[in-house]
Amino acid sequence: MAVAVDQAAAGFAEDKLASRLACVAGLPQVPEVNIHGAPFFAQAMDGRYGAVSVLARRISLAKLTVREASATAHDVSVPGGEGQVRIGRVEASLVMDYSSLVTQAPAGARLSGSDGLVAIETTAELLGRRVPVTVFAEALLSGATLRVVPLEVEVLGLRTSVDALPAKIPGASGISRQLPPLPGGLSYRQVTAADDGLRLSIGGEDLSLETDGGNDGAKSCGSAA
Repeated sequence: MAVAVDQAAAGFAEDKLASRLACVAGLPQVPEVNIHGAPFFAQAMDGRYGAVSVLARRISLAKLTVREASATAHDVSVPGGEGQVRIGRVEASLVMDYSSLVTQAPAGARLSGSDGLVAIETTAELLGRRVPVTVFAEALLSGATLRVVPLEVEVLGLRTSVDALPAKIPGASGISRQLPPLPGGLSYRQVTAADDGLRLSIGGEDLSLETDGGNDGAKSCGSAA
């Protein structure tokens, strides 16, 4: 009986936190939230949680389409009476649709993942006729700047270095895009070209987040769990 009550209380707290996160972040859908560790009541009374994980799907960040966003916060502390949440460590991942890069790609290009590289499918005029071309590029991070750097190009079934072709190939100049700013303490750490999109790894330590919206008249999204 005690276990069932504890689980029910944890579920209530998870739902409350999920609704608050959706409100604060302006998410179109309520994310999935899981508070790990047991018993829940002991953690709640102490105001400290071993780990809290969050999963959200299909969100938009600064005109970027995010297919999936997941995060796990470790050593979460919610001091009583304070409008603040303290987090020891955060590990997060964003899967960004390749369509988010289309505006920087050649007109009509199609982007996808291919063996850890970004494949840019387009066309080029060679020897007086337009032929299909695929540029294979590496995704790199420089701070909050995402760069897609071409390495190879495939034309008429022949794959070679981008520098080996004398003709200017659409997409061979690469793509550069500024990523959305992150809350203080978080930073972009790695990018991987996956089949379902560009996977951005984010991390941070010793974070302090305001939860009461301040006193400037901002909308209230409720109290922390």
